[in-house]
Amino acid sequence: MPLTRRELIRKLWHITPGILGAPVILFTPKWVTLIVVWFLALLYTLQHLKLRRGWRIKVPIADISYKQMARKDELEGNHYLGSFLFWITMALICTVFPKLIALSALWVSTVGDCFNAIVGQLINRPRIPWNREKTISGSLTMFVLAF
Repeated sequence: MPLTRRELIRKLWHITPGILGAPVILFTPKWVTLIVVWFLALLYTLQHLKLRRGWRIKVPIADISYKQMARKDELEGNHYLGSFLFWITMALICTVFPKLIALSALWVSTVGDCFNAIVGQLINRPRIPWNREKTISGSLTMFVLAF
């Protein structure tokens, strides 16, 4: 199954924090990293609340991200839980753990998830019995990249 243009754009958005976040985590003081990551967590929290409560505000960065990345079920259901949880989790990880662990978590979350989705969509089999939307090939890709 070929990847659509929309899916490729989604994957680029998915991997962007892993590329742009690495220098922030590695080359800035921890307090700068925390300001950046907690600011993004705040923006994506506002975006999530906006969608769930029907607020008519534009949330910088998160609004554009939602329009580019949201899947059909997210657009129809007015939710964007994945990005909200990603940024809250990254903020907590960056707060609690040393920089190298935070960078590892960032790369597993962005690069790993991007490639597992690509492999899962390209190979598209075998399916995981308890979650028919996921493939074993995609899950193995995530495991290998995370390892």
